[in-house]
Formats: sequence, C-alpha cells, structure tokens
Amino acid sequence: MTGVAEEGTDAETSAGGDSRPARRPLNPLKPEVFKNRPHKRALVEHLRSLIEAADLASKHVAPGVALSASALSKNLSGDRLPHRSTVEAIIQLCEASEEVRALSLRLHTAALGEAHPAFAERLVMADA
Repeated sequence: MTGVAEEGTDAETSAGGDSRPARRPLNPLKPEVFKNRPHKRALVEHLRSLIEAADLASKHVAPGVALSASALSKNLSGDRLPHRSTVEAIIQLCEASEEVRALSLRLHTAALGEAHPAFAERLVMADA
C-alpha cells in the first residue's frame, strides 16, 4: 500500500501540480507621482498589465529589457518615465500584438508630452 500512495503522489506532481513558487507581485503604484499626470499613469498601468498577462516575474523582465531590477521597479511604480526603447523591449518580451504595440507607443508619446508640454505637439506629429 505504501508504494501505491507514493506512486499517486508522484503522479499528482507530474500531472499538473504546480511546484513553481508564486510570482512576487510588482511594487505598488505611488499615487503622488501621478498627480496631474493621467497619461503617465495609463502608460505604467498598461505596461504592468502586459507583464502580468504574460505571467512574467519582474526578475525575468529586467534583464530582458536591459535594465537593472531597481531601474525597472522605478519605471513600473511611476517614479521614472520609461524610455521608448524600454517600452519597445517590454512589448517584445511580452510577445504583444502589433495593435498592442501601437497602443503602447501612443500611451508613451502622450506621457512624454505630458512631462514635456513644450514638445507635446512635436511628439505627436513625430509619432504619426
């Protein structure tokens, strides 16, 4: 009987028991950095949702987008506006569709224009 119980346990593990440790959630957003910056918030929330939908751990995303874990954390908590290349790398890493890529880049352009109002019109024209 002991062999049957052990056999059942092994079968459960190999048949679908998930032995992978739980993914640590992303750091919480910092509301104070989004004051009067709705486009920045939309971009950050969008990027976070892409990463979560792809079921990626931030420790795997950071090297995939050529950032340190600390820099990625700042980008995904709202402390720092990500560079366009970082947005592109996250899109590629998450294997997002062309439609999602276009939306992501529009969100980035809007957030960048919000951060630099003097260049907002030029940024939109350059992105068109």
